[in-house]
Amino acid sequence: MRQIGTLAVVVLFAGVATANAPPPPPKFVPVDATVKLKAELKGYVLYLDDQGGGLPVKFDVSTEKAVPVPFAEDKKATSGRRRAVLLAVPEEMAAGLKTADDWKAARGSKNWVIPTMTVDCDTSVPSFRGLERVGHAIIIKGVLQSGFQTDLSVTEKYEKADEPKKPLALAEPGHLIGGVAAAISVTLGGLWLVRRKR
Repeated sequence: MRQIGTLAVVVLFAGVATANAPPPPPKFVPVDATVKLKAELKGYVLYLDDQGGGLPVKFDVSTEKAVPVPFAEDKKATSGRRRAVLLAVPEEMAAGLKTADDWKAARGSKNWVIPTMTVDCDTSVPSFRGLERVGHAIIIKGVLQSGFQTDLSVTEKYEKADEPKKPLALAEPGHLIGGVAAAISVTLGGLWLVRRKR
């Protein structure tokens, strides 16, 4: 009976240890983002602010071809907070945006109500997945004062098949703890059966 009690305790420990094991932290992978128009964009000029400290630049897109979104060179997939911003500036306002002072004055005016869209250059994924990069294909259907109307399709690029994979025990600590506890319980169960036959 003592062995049965020990076996029950070990099995219980295995369940609790596996349930309480913290999940591995997510990892960040680069996003290859492209933008394309579904129809001609009338009344607006698109600008791209790559968040690198410079002025927004005109971002020419069309209905014919998807255009890659350039990110600032220092934006590496490390934080999950890297991004660029698309701005839809009314044509009459865009005509006066030539210098840094022009942009500063425009952004400080009460008429600066500009539709924007954030484009991430990295994204978080579960660490046990073999993702290497993610593709975001953005199609702009229209622009309203409240923001962009878009469709998004996502593609995933995985690590090469011949790359060495992490053993499950290293990738998932919870599985390691649960596996060890289960092995102990099986061993104790076998000992109990041997003794019972005696």
